[in-house]
Amino acid sequence: MEVQQVGRFIVQSICRLLSEKYQDSAVNKTDPYHFTELERPIESLIEMACLMHDIGNPPFGHSGEAAINKWFSCNLFRIKPKEAIRKSETAALLWQKLTLELQNYEGNAQGIRIVTSLQTMNLTYSQSACIMKYTKPAWLIPEDEHKPYSYLMKKPGYFYTEAGFVTQQNEVLGIAEFHRHPLSYIMEAADDISYCIADIEDAVEKELLSLEELKVALLEHFKTNCKVPCDSTLIGLRDNAVTFENIVNAAWKKTENLADNRVYEFFISLRVGILHPLVKYAAEQFLSNIEQIYNGSFNRALLEDDSQYHAVTETFKSVARSYVFNAREVELLEIQGFKIIGGLLDSYLPIMRLSKDDFAKVLAGKANKTLPLENRLAGRLPGKYKFSYQKALQTPPSKLPHDDEVYERYLRCRLIQDHISGMTDHYALDEYEALVLCR
Repeated sequence: MEVQQVGRFIVQSICRLLSEKYQDSAVNKTDPYHFTELERPIESLIEMACLMHDIGNPPFGHSGEAAINKWFSCNLFRIKPKEAIRKSETAALLWQKLTLELQNYEGNAQGIRIVTSLQTMNLTYSQSACIMKYTKPAWLIPEDEHKPYSYLMKKPGYFYTEAGFVTQQNEVLGIAEFHRHPLSYIMEAADDISYCIADIEDAVEKELLSLEELKVALLEHFKTNCKVPCDSTLIGLRDNAVTFENIVNAAWKKTENLADNRVYEFFISLRVGILHPLVKYAAEQFLSNIEQIYNGSFNRALLEDDSQYHAVTETFKSVARSYVFNAREVELLEIQGFKIIGGLLDSYLPIMRLSKDDFAKVLAGKANKTLPLENRLAGRLPGKYKFSYQKALQTPPSKLPHDDEVYERYLRCRLIQDHISGMTDHYALDEYEALVLCR
């Protein structure tokens, strides 16, 4: 919800800057991009995108992604349809492409899968395009010709199962290959601004570091991260010239004489202090690069440059890496996440290794006597995921050479990934205790 509010603030700031620019223009008083005319619909799109941008994240976050990918990297040789690959070069080529994808699970790509294939939310193309942060097909290895889109393609943007939808979406919206929807840049900036503080605030609340330690760390890391003189100003809401040090010290001063709620008051002040400068800069960057952004080819995030504004967001991230993510408590949670997700995938390995015909029987509940374990495991899979599997089986995409056996095995792996990645942390732990620890 905080990302949603920041996204709306950026849209309002862009519209305000555009209005000021074209009101002062003696040549043209009309916004040529029609952004101001569509402020309310754009706000709505951005709010929706900001609320949904993390919908595809698996349990345990990024460590959950890494756990899924490591398990498939280590176990695909046990799953592959050997007979089909041995008999057909087409099947071997397809399996090679799709196994690359199965080892590159990504929350952003899963988000597109959820809204289109799993939950079938019936969004407009503009709505779905706004949450597409990356544009690389998950089965593609970027080559030299993709260098102009290196940032846009640094992670998978969608899976093979959603390739047809993304192609149609981009054709309707006029988005070129490997390009973005222009509003996705705003969603991304809102995410960067909101989350740069969140992890550190949690760490202080959990006493992984004190406010005093945080204050010192922020100022030290900013000096390291800032590539311009550190006394450069951040332009605030009313053009008040303040430095990052001013903002941190002002937040600290508000807590000096407080006995209670020190952490709360410090972060409220800190958040307000950096919010206005960062939002204003993101809006200015949007307008400064508006041609490339409207074209969808702008190859970086709005806040990712050599400015002191980028240094601010990078400072919070580097402090989090140094003091939060390396804390023993956090490392333990990540280790537990790896073990839980790996254990759950081990539990479902038997149904991933079945032949196509046997799995069809298991899915239909007709293998009680011949495959009792597999039959029970399949019964634990949610109906919406099984429905998506069966629907995809009937309508294969046409971007890669096709083979029924290989495509079905890939869809079955995707079905298991859907199931595991759709769990919450607690649900994953409960399933692990039930299936692995047998409690």
